[in-house]
Amino acid sequence: MDLGSDQRQERQEAGQEDVANNFLISLQANIEDCTLCHISYDWTDEDFDFTEETQVDCLICHDTTGTYALAKFHQDGAKCSVCHDEKLSDDDREEVDLAEVAHSIGQPSRQTCGSCHFYGGSGDGAKHGDLDSSLVQPTASVDVHMDADGLNFACTTCHRTGQHVLTGSRYVMRPSDTGKIDVVKGGRGTCQSCHGDHPMQDPKLNDHTDRVACQTYHIPTFARGGVSTKMMWDWSTAGKRGRKGKAVVRKDDEGRVIYTSQKGDVSWDDNVIPQYIWFNGKVDYILPGEKQDPERGIFINRYLGSADDVKSRIFPVKVAMSKQPFDEVNEILAMPRLVGRGRDPYWSGYKWERALRADMKRLGLPFSGEFSFVETSMLWPINHMVAPVEDSVTCEECHSRNGRMADIEGVYIPGRDRSTLLDLVGMGMVVLTLIAVFIHSMLRVVVPIFRRGAS
Repeated sequence: MDLGSDQRQERQEAGQEDVANNFLISLQANIEDCTLCHISYDWTDEDFDFTEETQVDCLICHDTTGTYALAKFHQDGAKCSVCHDEKLSDDDREEVDLAEVAHSIGQPSRQTCGSCHFYGGSGDGAKHGDLDSSLVQPTASVDVHMDADGLNFACTTCHRTGQHVLTGSRYVMRPSDTGKIDVVKGGRGTCQSCHGDHPMQDPKLNDHTDRVACQTYHIPTFARGGVSTKMMWDWSTAGKRGRKGKAVVRKDDEGRVIYTSQKGDVSWDDNVIPQYIWFNGKVDYILPGEKQDPERGIFINRYLGSADDVKSRIFPVKVAMSKQPFDEVNEILAMPRLVGRGRDPYWSGYKWERALRADMKRLGLPFSGEFSFVETSMLWPINHMVAPVEDSVTCEECHSRNGRMADIEGVYIPGRDRSTLLDLVGMGMVVLTLIAVFIHSMLRVVVPIFRRGAS
């Protein structure tokens, strides 16, 4: 799978309100509801002022009761069974005690940050793969930095802020730090911020750091804390309903939701080996309305980089797959309205054509009415769940013919790559060496015999 891309000629300004995705497809089409999960008040349209500090919802990050975030995500008054299991017997929710929350503010913890970031994409661990509820109280085998009985890092230990601007944005990434690092004043959003460029005692291992990201070696698998991650989301199968037209939910033997009427089929996996790419920190995103060719593969985002780029590193990623609506005539991804009031939202009437037409019009994009479902891929960086040294990737896992680096191009990897000429030269030298050793050994045996005979 070709996960790379040529860089756009123009600079691309992108954020969540600009790009598409292959989980819930589009923030733009569902902005009033999607933004319930973000630290703001009243972000409902393009006129929202991101510079206005009074628009920031402080309690999302500083509530320590664990009740505020859950209540905020469920503000529309719908019963639990609308989105969750129809067999739920307790459909009533308790109102959050805002007075208690206001008297219980404190520093953000892993649980505070995780109340949003662990559950993105409609489920625990669904979206990222390296972020889930197992990191609330992890063991060292799950993450050596967040180990509850060890270093016990909070998220803010690495994701430091300056005027509440956090390091570690998905839109401004760095696979490595190549310049001088100020640990005191600088951010700690990269491994090198604390460990430097040559952190290992073995010089040969340090030789890898200019080409291989630290995460590639130290994160052998993701979703390994006992929580699975979503790997495939098939929207084309959504809409099936049970008795009396009720929405249905199906789970597998492990209790994971594998089908809902609202969202279709999903597949999960755990202990997933990442895919590896060249990455220089730049990302190219699909923008709504851009023409796409399903035959060539549709990538929601591409991580840029190559072996010829000195800023690029071999970097681990999760590849999330999806089947989502596509306008066959205009050759663009179609954005549906999923939630809201009225007949247009898909979750109100399960009518794709109506949901797509309404919000393509709302977004000012053409819609032909002829649509299908196409496969898309989206990359997610793997940065968390750092394993202990003894559990890290071994040399043989990369330096072998069918190892982890099998798809990495543009660089010679000993053990994976071979040259017939070089092999012949090497074997010839081995043969010549053996012949020389044999001759030398024979001389050591024969010469003394001749000497004794001569004497």
